[in-house]
Amino acid sequence: MKVLVLGFSVTADNDGFVERFISTNFENLKVSKIALGGVQPHHLAFLVRDLLSNKSFDLVILDISTAGFRSFLKKSIYLLSLINILKEVMLIGAKPIIFDIPRADIDPYKDWVFSTNEKICKLFNIQYIRAIDYMEGPLNNYFRDGIHTNSTGANLLAEVLLNNINSSMCDEFSPTYDSLPEVVKSIQLDIYSPDDTSFNKVEFSRAGYIKSFLQLKESEILQVSVSEQLYCNGVFYLMGPETGKFRLDFGEDEKTITALDSHCYYRRLGVSFFEGISIRNKITLINDPIRPNVELIKGTLQTGNILNYIGGFLLSNVQDLNEASNKLVDVLNFNFDLNYVFE
Repeated sequence: MKVLVLGFSVTADNDGFVERFISTNFENLKVSKIALGGVQPHHLAFLVRDLLSNKSFDLVILDISTAGFRSFLKKSIYLLSLINILKEVMLIGAKPIIFDIPRADIDPYKDWVFSTNEKICKLFNIQYIRAIDYMEGPLNNYFRDGIHTNSTGANLLAEVLLNNINSSMCDEFSPTYDSLPEVVKSIQLDIYSPDDTSFNKVEFSRAGYIKSFLQLKESEILQVSVSEQLYCNGVFYLMGPETGKFRLDFGEDEKTITALDSHCYYRRLGVSFFEGISIRNKITLINDPIRPNVELIKGTLQTGNILNYIGGFLLSNVQDLNEASNKLVDVLNFNFDLNYVFE
């Protein structure tokens, strides 16, 4: 049985729960991972189709609760993003499993994300695993920083998966694409990655994720032709000590993106997400020659040419994702419990 663990920075740990799960070789499972540290669930909703393209898995285990989105992401957008991710997993013929890992800074028994995930799993017959059921004592016993596991936590999460991922258990669940609401089926979220041979390409590879990014030097311009029926909801790029700012020109609208912050002492993924902007045939990206005034928490900024790296544009076939997400809430008659207590 081929298993993919798809998640964020907790999944990305080099010697984390995934590696310890793999080392058990339980039931001859073939386990791999793709982890995107710094990415949030509403970003993953656009990236997941590309991540799963031309891949074959029996199970996809989703670690999607550990990112820091609760303080700024609308609950309805999270719901839409979650179900779209589940949709894309089902479309490749795999069974999704949600694996909820707690954060030490959030009461897991009053977490609207856990409540939402469990409800959706029950509604669509998806296997749901919550690690908190196997933890004893303070949560900090299992985490080195409140979010990422220490050795004790990694071992426990691997054991939780071992106790729950087997052919007989998985056969109890049979989620289907046909059971999903039409509002989700009709929405198409994807990433469009330009392939302009006039620019150098830089490969980013980390935690099972491999992608080529176009390299733009100071004042260079990238023009991308895209169907006018689509809307741009964001841009995907790399951040590091050599990056800076760039501008997106949509004709009547434009966005300035700062791909540099105090944590850019190493190269990492960056995503800017915004309300849908109508694309009138093309997107023009202009690299800014002026470096933002940023002080790194460690290390030093690279001097000389400012380089930016473009991985793609987040595109959708609907302009207002807020409206679509509110419609989904109504269709499902969904209630986000604020004080959810596990049964």
